[in-house]
Amino acid sequence: MERALRWKTIVLLVLVLLSLSTLAPSVVGDESLPNWFARVFSKKVKLGLDLQGGLHIVYRVDLDKVVDDKAGELKRDIEAKLADQKILAHVETPRPNPAAGVPLGAVFIAGDTDKGEGEIAKVDRKFLDDYEESLVKMDCPADRAGAICLRVAPDFADKQKTSALEQAIRTIKDRVDRSGVADPTIIKKGDDIVVELPPDRLADSLVTAASTVPGVRVESIRPYAGQIDPHRELELLDSLAARPEHPLRVLTDGVTRIFRAGWSLVMDEPAGGHARVLAACGAAPEVASLAAPWWPPTPTRALDPDADWAPADWARLGTELAVAPLGAGALLVGRPALRWLPAELLRLQHLAAIATTVTSS
Repeated sequence: MERALRWKTIVLLVLVLLSLSTLAPSVVGDESLPNWFARVFSKKVKLGLDLQGGLHIVYRVDLDKVVDDKAGELKRDIEAKLADQKILAHVETPRPNPAAGVPLGAVFIAGDTDKGEGEIAKVDRKFLDDYEESLVKMDCPADRAGAICLRVAPDFADKQKTSALEQAIRTIKDRVDRSGVADPTIIKKGDDIVVELPPDRLADSLVTAASTVPGVRVESIRPYAGQIDPHRELELLDSLAARPEHPLRVLTDGVTRIFRAGWSLVMDEPAGGHARVLAACGAAPEVASLAAPWWPPTPTRALDPDADWAPADWARLGTELAVAPLGAGALLVGRPALRWLPAELLRLQHLAAIATTVTSS
């Protein structure tokens, strides 16, 4: 029995020594260790970006432009076919205007002469068979009566967007590799492309790389925040559950910290077009009320700081605004320079909903 315990102790001590030896190069550095030791235990623990920091770069792909470009390509193809069949008609790809009944990717065919209707009649179903997969018919706007009105088919548009996004990822990855940036992480999130870099890598080359990809721009560059850590949210909810004397003030202070914002305001339901400020964090602008043409606060979304209702200083300072419903009121959050990502808006919405339940229970 004692012999078995002795062997177990020896094995345990050996494993502990091996573990410490393996971790030593990562903790104290090779220069502080003997050469023979550094040669034997040369591998270091590679920290993830959530531990070592780094940069989080978001590229925004203009997918609407992809559909618009495809409509232009189809327009040129139809024009060539009209000319080949000697049909006197012209093709337009008007700017999207939903209010006027013109969707994204619209393609209109209209006659060129007084006998336009006769010419248009030649553009029959057989003529359009080649475009069955890419174009669908739509109701013509009032000012396009007598024309043949088409739009890029939704399924076809989705395929084009997916293809463009994948091509953009491949191109950016190629540019990143050629720029010599090591260890990047490139992932797709919705319509965005996210590149994560270790802390010793500069983003300049990646910003330059983005400019070479049509329809792609850098949306934001921010310190890497790692995976979503619910600790601060839980800490805030615990504080609210403790029934503080000024719960809305606690909420605004907590939201400002969690989202690295400049300030947060709790707004009352508007009366006469203006919403009264019920609570504000310590760094919030000193305003008693704000015009609220954006009401209601649902869905949770980003707001335009250049709109007439917003104080001019907010736009000058590059403030990015977001609003979320908070009971019958609203939670308005402003932060400098950093655009609100869809995932952050979702977090803000969930946090506001839970805070409403906690403070009202």
